Amino acid sequence: NTSRAYATAVGAYLDWLTERHVDWRRPARSDLRAYLARLGAGASRTTVAQRLAAIRSFHRWAAREDLAPGDPWGAIATPRLPRRLPRVLETDQIDRLLAAVDRELADAVDRPGPAGMLAVALALRDRALVETAYAAGLRISELAAADLGSLDRRRGEIRVLGKGRKERIGLLGRPALAALEAYLEEARVVLLAQARAPDALPAEVFLNHRGQPL
Repeated sequence: NTSRAYATAVGAYLDWLTERHVDWRRPARSDLRAYLARLGAGASRTTVAQRLAAIRSFHRWAAREDLAPGDPWGAIATPRLPRRLPRVLETDQIDRLLAAVDRELADAVDRPGPAGMLAVALALRDRALVETAYAAGLRISELAAADLGSLDRRRGEIRVLGKGRKERIGLLGRPALAALEAYLEEARVVLLAQARAPDALPAEVFLNHRGQPL
């Protein structure tokens, strides 16, 4: 989808320059401003930013391949997207999630054999996921990438790599620590057993139903 979107954006840009008899290697500032105005007509800021990103990537590639002297858009002021705070779940939404996990756990306990053990393990994992994400304020990507070495249960902390590869520390309260304790002591080993001849044991805290990282 990304490749198709980039091809569409760059193709439309090159077609527009060709119609105006402009050499794509050295378009004038007036040409670029005219195209920027065309892009902004009826399109959202996000759409404009995505198309400009594709066009500038194309020009940077052309410069690296010695097909053009440089990025002509470098001297053009382009619209910036406003910074948005990440959306977070409300307390009642967390309560509903945990209630759903509790129902899963109650149903799983009544199932016999290996299927029941796996269902219990997944429910314990889900509770630990929700409690940890809520306590430490983690993004989904941070939660999935967290490894065992980043977790300090004694101090109630978890270290994660956030946006821009910046490390930060999330604090874990008693509910999160209790959920993690139950998952790590009772459930993670069950999930590990689902893996088929793994080359190495996964270091990630949270595993899927096949014993692999999320």
